[in-house]
Amino acid sequence: TGLQQYENNCYIFLQTRRWGRFFVLKRLIISDTHIGSKFYKGEKLCEFLSCMEYDQLIANGDIVEFLKIPTFTNRVVEILKAINYNKEIIYVIGNHDKAFGNFAGKEIFGVKFVDEYEFEEKGRKFRIEHGDKYEKGIIHYRTVMKIVSIFQDFLERYFDVDVSTWFNNLRINKRKIKRLWDIIDLNNDVDVLI
Repeated sequence: TGLQQYENNCYIFLQTRRWGRFFVLKRLIISDTHIGSKFYKGEKLCEFLSCMEYDQLIANGDIVEFLKIPTFTNRVVEILKAINYNKEIIYVIGNHDKAFGNFAGKEIFGVKFVDEYEFEEKGRKFRIEHGDKYEKGIIHYRTVMKIVSIFQDFLERYFDVDVSTWFNNLRINKRKIKRLWDIIDLNNDVDVLI
């Protein structure tokens, strides 16, 4: 139980009970898996989803990589099979999967698409939203981002270099604390922001 590092920049908070080989959760929140990109962690994601039992799955944006040119393999099929579709599934739309933008507010094949998701638990109000709405600059210019992303995808596939992780680490180290206070001010109506 507690905060555990799962992969490079991915942390999960597990408040669970173990049942056989499964961890049992009320809510499982995943984010930024970028399925279809060159360096997404498909095997680890499939393994992770396969050992989790949950009542609700919340996919918090950038689950599918539509900003670059996605490549879908048999691993994607394994990931889709690892999801329990008998449970409630919420899909918070992120900036890399804006292709789902027209589905916001709709339920398709049991998946509820939303721009943000709120729930209450033990008297506390939680809000889950993708962080791109707090970004400034070219990220909000879709055509420019598409061109940059296709170029980045070419570099990653041709030179086999993980440009995304390098850039994100550079960006996070520069702006993490400065932006945090702005985000807190904009969400003072909730107890927990994810």
